[in-house]
Amino acid sequence: MIELSRELQIAVVGHLCVDLTPQFEGRSASRLTDIMRPGRLNYVGPLTVSTGGAVSNVGISLARLGANVKMMAKVGDDSLGATAISIVGRYSSDVSAIVRTGDSTSYSVVLAPPGTDRIFFHHPGCNDTFSLEDIDLHSLSECCIFHFGYPTLMRRMYRNGGEELTKVLQAAKQCGVTVSLDMAMFDPSTDAAREDWRGILLRSLPSVDVFLPSLEECVMMMRPEYYARFSDYSDEQRDLETPAIALELAREFVDMGVAVAGIKCGALGYCVVTGDRDRIDNMGRARPVDSDSWSGRQLWSPGYWADTIKSATGAGDSSIAGFLMSLACGQSIETASNAACAVGWQNLRAVDAFSGVGTWQETLEMIEAGRPRNQVRLPDGWRWCSERGVWTGPLDRSAES
Repeated sequence: MIELSRELQIAVVGHLCVDLTPQFEGRSASRLTDIMRPGRLNYVGPLTVSTGGAVSNVGISLARLGANVKMMAKVGDDSLGATAISIVGRYSSDVSAIVRTGDSTSYSVVLAPPGTDRIFFHHPGCNDTFSLEDIDLHSLSECCIFHFGYPTLMRRMYRNGGEELTKVLQAAKQCGVTVSLDMAMFDPSTDAAREDWRGILLRSLPSVDVFLPSLEECVMMMRPEYYARFSDYSDEQRDLETPAIALELAREFVDMGVAVAGIKCGALGYCVVTGDRDRIDNMGRARPVDSDSWSGRQLWSPGYWADTIKSATGAGDSSIAGFLMSLACGQSIETASNAACAVGWQNLRAVDAFSGVGTWQETLEMIEAGRPRNQVRLPDGWRWCSERGVWTGPLDRSAES
C-alpha cells in the first residue's frame, strides 16, 4: 500500500453483485438461439465466478493501484453473499462495512458463446433495498473520498425523485469527505428509464464534488429524446458529435453544482470541466492543494491507443480508480485526467474487470513515457499541450495566463 494524502482511506460504496459465467469452450454460434433451444442439453466448460458492480470494479482497481479501500455494499445472508465478500476481501483491507441481510444477493448469469453478443440474466437482489441506513457514516471520518456507484441500478436510490440518493450524498458530504458519483446504463424498458433523471441530478449533484459518468449515460439521462438517434449513429458519426455534446453536458453538470465533471467518452478519452475556485476549495478532504490550477478548467485527455483488447469489461470503472487515486495523492488535474485514461487502457489487457490494472508507479511511468494516443476531432479553438498531455479548450483558465 502506498501512502495516500493524509493517510486516509477511499470508501467505495453502492452496487455489488456476483457474475456467473459458464465457459463455452470450442463452441461458436452466430445466434444464441442456435444453442438455446428448449429441451437441448448444452455442454459447457468450467464456471467463472467473479464479482461485478462499482464496489468490486472501482474498489479492486483502487486496491491494485495501492490505495487503502473501504468497501460498503449490501449482500444477502446466503452462499452468494459469502462468495462476494470472500472475493473482494482478497483485495480490500476492510470489508467490515458490507452489510449482510435476509434479502438475496444480486447476481448475473452471463452467457457469452464465441461468435455472438453476450446475454445477461440479472437479479438486482438487495441492491434494490440499499439505503442510507446501510452506510457506516461514522467510519467516513477515516476516509478522504466517498465514491458511490450505480444508483441507476438500485431501485431505492432513484424512486421518489431520487430522495434516498440525495440523502446519501448529503450525509456523506456533511462528513467532510470528497464525494464522487458514477452512474450505469439502464435498459430503456425498465422503471429507471421512466424516472425524471434531470430532476434527480438537480437535487443530488450540489452534494457531489466529482461526477464521472459515461457519455451514453449522460445522454440517456439528460437528452432522452436525442438518445435513440445518437445510439444509432455509425462509429464515425458518433465520434464527430461526441466532443460537442460531452462538453455541453459537462458544463451543465458544473452549473448544477458539481466541482469536477469528467465525462468518459470511451476510446476518445475524458472531457473534463471544473467549477470556480470557491467550489474547488469546498471539495472536502481530498480537495486539491493548488485550487487555482483545478478551477475554471476545460480540457480533454485522449484515450491511449490499444493494439490488442482482451476485454473492455469494467474499463470505465478502472478509469475512475485512476482519477480518484490521482486526487487522493495530490496530483494535478492533467495527471488525474491522463491517469484515468491510462488505467482504463490497462484494464483492456485482461478479460476480467481489474486484473490488468498495474501499480500506481507503473501508471505514472506510463503517462511519463508518452504512449500513443487516440485521435479526437475537437472544435476550433482547442490547443494541444504536449507537456501536459491534454487538449485545452478556448475557455480553459490556463489560456488566460
